[in-house]
Amino acid sequence: MSDVDEEQPPSSPMTKKIRSLPPDIVVEVGTGEAMRQFDCYKAALCFASPVFDLMFSNDMAENNDDRVRLPEKDPGEFKLFYSFIEHTGRVNSDNALTLAPWFHEFQMKRYLEECDEMLEGSITDYTRRDFYIHGENKNREEYFASILGQLQFAVRFDLDDTISAIDVLIADIAKAGCETIDLFTVQHVRTLVEHCFPLEKKKVRRFGEGAEASDGVYRIASNGNCRLFWKYLTTSSCVTGQSDFVEDYELANMTAEELAENKMLPLLVHSHMNRTAEKMKSLAAVKLIKSLHTDVPEAVHDRLEFKTDITADKAKAEALGALRTHFKTNKGDFEKLGMKKIPKSQRLKVVARLSTNSSVSSTGAVADATWTNRHRGTRLSL
Repeated sequence: MSDVDEEQPPSSPMTKKIRSLPPDIVVEVGTGEAMRQFDCYKAALCFASPVFDLMFSNDMAENNDDRVRLPEKDPGEFKLFYSFIEHTGRVNSDNALTLAPWFHEFQMKRYLEECDEMLEGSITDYTRRDFYIHGENKNREEYFASILGQLQFAVRFDLDDTISAIDVLIADIAKAGCETIDLFTVQHVRTLVEHCFPLEKKKVRRFGEGAEASDGVYRIASNGNCRLFWKYLTTSSCVTGQSDFVEDYELANMTAEELAENKMLPLLVHSHMNRTAEKMKSLAAVKLIKSLHTDVPEAVHDRLEFKTDITADKAKAEALGALRTHFKTNKGDFEKLGMKKIPKSQRLKVVARLSTNSSVSSTGAVADATWTNRHRGTRLSL
């Protein structure tokens, strides 16, 4: 086929042998003025695709007319596709999305797996930090929506490795809580919940002293494409404040069929994720306040302990330095509270004074700092 011979790798010996014969079938691709005809080889089509093999092995119109019509296809895509029929094409990151539907429809498993591998690699390049609300990625919302689109694409065309990679990534993004919760809109959560089905109700044995053989609790497990996302929802953690979604809403009392028919399930998941994010934010605030009340005063004391020429201005400068160091060390916790950068001078008030009970010496200098984050309405006295 002259249309697909241009700029292609060298043909295999079998392809060259087939090409020594005249083309024996015409493939019409597209409709109207955009329609193009391609002179092809039945043997090459049958050898590469079980679908074409079945088509030409039976008393079908295509076999009798020596003509195949693909009116809904794009001629440019068919030209690319036929290069794989002749085993001269190469799957890469630029053409994998285009070719996967063709290989799926015409049951070309080997090349479909190559597309799957290529698309999986594009997903594993991401980390959850790429989706942090205070991160450097300004297109995080578009990227997340694109990943959900790729999930639906992968499910449609049986790209199992890509599905697994997306499930891992989405579960990891969800675990970031308040850093990524804005990405999980009701519509996005609805899409993810749909891919958690089918669900299965399982009885988990209780272990421990006094436990009977019949003792146990019911769990709802996912057998769908987003199993890890569902596992995240149904896992408790005292560290992050995460609670079991199924226990919170007493869903274990329902059957798997009832859950599948429950139109409120996505809204419950959305509410649960937002509540968990708020818990994580509160825990971060508590941790930050505790560290501010202990670490910063100690740091200021260490900075002033062996200095003899202490003034109020110097003490204030040391307190500011201690706060800045503390911010850099605990930057992740500050970001969870909505602070990406250390507060500017008008938002950071540090009051330092010399002890009135002793002379200015290495042991007589103390600093009292009051940190006010007016933007958040939080006042921390140190």
